[in-house]
Amino acid sequence: MKRKALVLVFSNLKHDARVNRQINYLFNDFEVTVVAFDRRENEAYSFHKIDQTPLMFFTKARMAFWLALRNYSKAYRAFHNYQSTSKKLAAQHWDLIVANDVDTLPMAFEIKGNQKTKIIFDAHEYAPRHFEDRWLWKTFIQPFYINICATYIPKVDAMITVGKGLANEYEKNFGKIPFIVTNATRHYKIEPILPETDKIKLVHHGI
Repeated sequence: MKRKALVLVFSNLKHDARVNRQINYLFNDFEVTVVAFDRRENEAYSFHKIDQTPLMFFTKARMAFWLALRNYSKAYRAFHNYQSTSKKLAAQHWDLIVANDVDTLPMAFEIKGNQKTKIIFDAHEYAPRHFEDRWLWKTFIQPFYINICATYIPKVDAMITVGKGLANEYEKNFGKIPFIVTNATRHYKIEPILPETDKIKLVHHGI
């Protein structure tokens, strides 16, 4: 019987190449369940769809209130209201939870509870400096993300990220040494070709 893995990501898997590669890799050894906003049709895994919280005025006001009071637990629940999904998943046994990006970490540990589940954290970016050029973000949201990182990163069983610079920042500030898994496609053996035109088209990797 295969072990069970749960993948958490607050994104649409129709447009998330990194997490799709992650899921495909896990198929080798695990029965995979995924929590996300949406996915491509006919995927061979169990799926729990969650709705992205609309940033209506009331939601923003409630989150701002708790952020101003530095009550980060209630601020998180004001924005990520997935308690019913967490409760349902916490009733099941998981051998592995993969938490993608900082926002999923509180949910991952809530689902884990007292189980001996291993948690791997995949940091797609350096969350505490995401929008540091914006005064409001730096004043209210940055301390929120620093709190999540400081609370949960030391507790994860392993951590990965996309590059050396991010790995250095996480190690320096939160004491965890991430493994590096780049956003590279699978290997193709190709040779450079001299274009027959003066116009060279580039493909931008990213959203």
